[in-house]
Amino acid sequence: MPVRSVPELMRHVLGIDIRQRGVMGVQADVTIRGAGFEQILICVNGVRINDPQTGHHNMDLPVTLMDIERIEILPGHGFCLYGPGAFGGTINIVTKEPKETGLEIESSGGSFGLSSQALSVSYPLGTFNNRLSFARKESSGYRSDTDFKISTLSFNSQKDFEFGTLECLFGYTDKDFGADSFYSNLYPHEEEHTDTRFFNLKAHVRNKILELQGNLYYRRHADKFILDRNRPWWYVNYHTSYSYGGDLEASMEFPFGSLLVAAEAGREKITSTRLGRHLRDSQALYTQFQSPLKKRAVCNLSLRLDHYQSWGWQVSPGFGLGYKISPKLRLKASAGRSFRIPSFTDLYYQSPANVGNEDLTPEKAWSCETGLNFSEGALFAELTYFRRWADDLIGWVRSSSSEAWQAQNIAKADAQGLELELFLKPDKTSNLPEIYTGYVYQYLEKEGTSLNTKYTLDFLKHHAYLGLCFSFPWEFTQSLTLSYKQKMQQGPYFLLDSRISRQIKKDKFDLEIFLDITNLLNTSYSEQGEVAMPGRWIIAGMRIKL
Repeated sequence: MPVRSVPELMRHVLGIDIRQRGVMGVQADVTIRGAGFEQILICVNGVRINDPQTGHHNMDLPVTLMDIERIEILPGHGFCLYGPGAFGGTINIVTKEPKETGLEIESSGGSFGLSSQALSVSYPLGTFNNRLSFARKESSGYRSDTDFKISTLSFNSQKDFEFGTLECLFGYTDKDFGADSFYSNLYPHEEEHTDTRFFNLKAHVRNKILELQGNLYYRRHADKFILDRNRPWWYVNYHTSYSYGGDLEASMEFPFGSLLVAAEAGREKITSTRLGRHLRDSQALYTQFQSPLKKRAVCNLSLRLDHYQSWGWQVSPGFGLGYKISPKLRLKASAGRSFRIPSFTDLYYQSPANVGNEDLTPEKAWSCETGLNFSEGALFAELTYFRRWADDLIGWVRSSSSEAWQAQNIAKADAQGLELELFLKPDKTSNLPEIYTGYVYQYLEKEGTSLNTKYTLDFLKHHAYLGLCFSFPWEFTQSLTLSYKQKMQQGPYFLLDSRISRQIKKDKFDLEIFLDITNLLNTSYSEQGEVAMPGRWIIAGMRIKL
């Protein structure tokens, strides 16, 4: 795919709405099924990394693309294992295990002064398997004050025992970027610096009866925001947020099903020139039971209890059912409750343009979905209907443009939609292309406010997608992706991206040369507010694997 970051990659997934202010991972909001960017749960290896200050920083990821094995996207009301916040869905980024000795190098350059380099080395030391990765990309910007420099470093070490594994992951990301009109079109010379550090220690122990997994995690995020880079002394905000804690899970297999029970505890705190100093503790208990019902069905029951000092206990039950109608056709259905606690910005932010509210209560929702999926040979198809009833939604509102935005529990919302997805992956010996296509329609009704809202209830209404991958002689490949999007408060637009590549493989040497063209049609569009996105962007490069 012609991508340089995880947000750009997820733009090519049907039903995922990526709201980029800056390209190539500078800053992006993620929405799924009409849920806001604060209402999506982001995890790395099952550990939540949502930023407690603001959801605008949730995609400041501490790993490189070379570290990622797969990205699990779980639309819907969330999963009891990962915790609160999953109104629209959960995105879990799973990293590769550092198993084999190897080297991977990538270098590319292109329009707007783009330069990008990445390196990943896997090498065992004694009984530990290790992987060290580094990536850096920078650009002079596709228009004034959109320049950026992004550096990411990660280290993963794993040791296998007879009875389990011990794994350690450290990640660091540093971003410096021009933020033209990111938060206000009155100030086109904004600038921002963010610094993300993440540490996770995981132990996994198993025997014939019992399986135990323990996690310790720590995330620190620093944010320096300058309202006018031409006058950096005039208005500067410093925010540093911390999230840390641990969990312990135990799972057991029985003749009649599998049972998981777990407990976790965590703390979030912030030190800020604009929000002050605050902290909050949380504790949670959760359990999940899965049982086959005869030979064709499987049932999943879950229950999660979360406690916060300011809001007491939150109870989140869940239910799922899968039924095999025939070897090719399956039915799925699920229902559950989810909630999201206010961010520190929702609660405490104070400025002439935005005023937080310490009396906010958590957002709450019940949701359900049902669908069919069909699979035969190279063809996979899925049709899903979903619905969500949300209450106490938090929004930034005002009655006129002369007033400051204020955070309030403002509305109820009934969201529903239909998703159709088709995937064709023919045999490599055939001349047919790989095809990924589909269409999503989402509809939302709100009640409870007639005020102007910022962010809340602005959703992706129509999304159609077509992805094609062709193979040519001499190992040439071309991918073409065409997407159509129409949002509630913006006009529709088409985006066409392309990659042409050639692979050369000899023994353990693998070389790929590629040419990427994004926004091939040179479409003028924005994904968030009035922040203009780039036109046609041409990038050429190479990747070597040893």
